[in-house]
Amino acid sequence: MSKLLKSLMVDEYRAGFEGVSSCVLVDVSPLEVGQVEDFRRHLRENNVRLRVVRNRLAYHAVEGSPLEPVRSLFAGPTAVAFDRDDAEGVSTVKVIKGYLKDHQGVKVAIKGGLSEGESLDPAAMEELAKTPDRPQLRAMLLGVIQGPGRGLASVMYNVAGGVARVIQARVDDAGADNAGEGEAVVEAEAAVESEAAEGQG
Repeated sequence: MSKLLKSLMVDEYRAGFEGVSSCVLVDVSPLEVGQVEDFRRHLRENNVRLRVVRNRLAYHAVEGSPLEPVRSLFAGPTAVAFDRDDAEGVSTVKVIKGYLKDHQGVKVAIKGGLSEGESLDPAAMEELAKTPDRPQLRAMLLGVIQGPGRGLASVMYNVAGGVARVIQARVDDAGADNAGEGEAVVEAEAAVESEAAEGQG
């Protein structure tokens, strides 16, 4: 490979990794071409890009970039998986682990990765995969925030309902009392009218 071509490829790698602050390095060499494409398609559907690289060129391409801490991992067959919106690399490694869980026969080795500026070995990446990602953390936080609110709303609803039932009961009782008083007045008036009629007779 000519020096010019190498320089162009380094520049192309550098441009491709621009804006990437976390990644997962994997070895997909044991896979058949069709398996690699299926794996790549799954990642792409989850907003993760997969880039098979030439180690020496990638080594130079990430120099001075946020990915520089993983330069030592560019040895042997290497592909870089990344999501520009995943600053910690949690979502990326979760997507990969999810695929491998659903495809037990697929052999993809996680070589390591980068999270929050630190180079992580395979064991650390396994632990990272167990960490809640940003959407999960937001949902958990929202649940904590809304939990007391839901309880308070339920209490207020029950209290309001109870007050309404008490008021309605008192209105009903008052209505019954007023109805009784009305009946007594009508009966008294009828008696007076009857006596007056007899006196006239």
